Amino acid sequence: MTKYQLNQKLPDTNAHSKTEQDCYAPAFGNTMFIFGIFLATRVLLLLAQWFVVPESGGTDVALYANYAKAQEMASREGQTVFHVRAFEYPPLAIIPMVVPSWFLSSSQEETDVSNAYLRKYRAIYRLEMAICDLMCFVCLLVLIAKCFPKESNREKVERAMVYVLGGVILGSIVHTRLDIMLTVLLALGLLCLLSRGHYFGSFVVLSASIAFKFVPLILVPVWIVASLPKHAVVGLRKMPVFLRMIEQCGRRLILLIILTMVWILPFYIFAGGRIFAFFQYHKTRGIEITSLYGTIIVWFRHFGTSLEVYSSHQSMDVRNSFSSWLAHGAPWLTGGFIVLAVSLLAIKFVRVRQQGASVETATVRLGTKYRTEFVAFLLVFLWIFIVFNKVLSPQYLLWLLPFVSLVPLRRNARLTYFGMFLLVCALTSLISPIFWDRSILGRDIRADGSSVLLGPTVGGTVLLTARNVLLLGLLIWSLVFTWGRSRRKATLYREDLLNRYVAHNQSPLTTNPE
Repeated sequence: MTKYQLNQKLPDTNAHSKTEQDCYAPAFGNTMFIFGIFLATRVLLLLAQWFVVPESGGTDVALYANYAKAQEMASREGQTVFHVRAFEYPPLAIIPMVVPSWFLSSSQEETDVSNAYLRKYRAIYRLEMAICDLMCFVCLLVLIAKCFPKESNREKVERAMVYVLGGVILGSIVHTRLDIMLTVLLALGLLCLLSRGHYFGSFVVLSASIAFKFVPLILVPVWIVASLPKHAVVGLRKMPVFLRMIEQCGRRLILLIILTMVWILPFYIFAGGRIFAFFQYHKTRGIEITSLYGTIIVWFRHFGTSLEVYSSHQSMDVRNSFSSWLAHGAPWLTGGFIVLAVSLLAIKFVRVRQQGASVETATVRLGTKYRTEFVAFLLVFLWIFIVFNKVLSPQYLLWLLPFVSLVPLRRNARLTYFGMFLLVCALTSLISPIFWDRSILGRDIRADGSSVLLGPTVGGTVLLTARNVLLLGLLIWSLVFTWGRSRRKATLYREDLLNRYVAHNQSPLTTNPE
């Protein structure tokens, strides 16, 4: 053995090189370039919504304005909006609805939402959502830098452009729905979860998102596992270690429940059980026409099954002889796939359980160590809910905008994934609002001026089928590469163990002096 071989040191896997640490911040010029494109597109979008198509997204914004007006009227009598009308969202969602009303003046006698009031409310509300859009994009830039420090600046720009283009394609809803605020909360929570700080901040943000819109409840397993210290999954075959891990998961779950109750408690004190009316609201919802189940019902029309299109719960639904079975079975199917995703999450970290504290300090959290893996699992959980939910509103795609940009695939596969997602966004914009009335609802105007809804035309059926098949394909692809990364990580770790064993046996401490 040569003198060089005797004196060489094992690589230090704990420390990042200066070059790698510098990569956590993308080049200033590239950041300003992509940031300038984002600002330009969003300013043009706002100006178009303010002056060219001021009525776009009017239905939902008008609903928010009515909620804000109801809250204003109820507050004069010492009550809340929950006392005077059913509220279809969790209680925290009322806050962004009433914020625009703080900048509007109305007389004591004015009890209804006038056209002038709605016009001003709509402009302020869009500005509020545009600020949320900006915050979400900033979080995305930081997440890209943290999750992919070794990627080139060109690749980082490509990732950020997915968010920019997706927002442009979904321009009719990006600033007219509450969902962009939910996306901000999820992106900020993920950023806190994957950072080196304490996990408490990420739990505060996640609990706020649950109190804002109940959907992030499905992400609780991802947050709990990512917040565990790395040593918690080492040696799980030993019963004391396994029980200790279960105890740590239980403590984190209790913390999340307490934090969620803290967000909800002020509303409960003033309004009581009325704040939970949204449970019954969503329980009684039918099959939305653009959902995967809605597409199945539409196709069965070609086999002689009747089809009825009707308005319910602020959306357009469809029903036939077996639609009630689909409506009752959809939550169970969604829950089954969520259990499958949780199983994949558990298997992934059981496979890396042997990575002990000798490689890096035991206090490092799993979310910090396996950032891209947790991003992949977050995507899987969101895809499952969107694809198998009985309601598939266009704004659900806003939840995915920042996280699709973080998909951990090689460049060619990643660009294909991006293209498929942007195509889904484009088809969704064609479905609603462009071809919504004529091709999706099949509205037929009769001679007496009345109208009847005949259901999707052939073109509308093709649009719905293509969009939902693409959604299902992206879900399957996400499941496949998430499972593949788990197996590949385990294989790479076994090879790394072998290399370390060989290097250790060649070190001066184990080499025969002769």
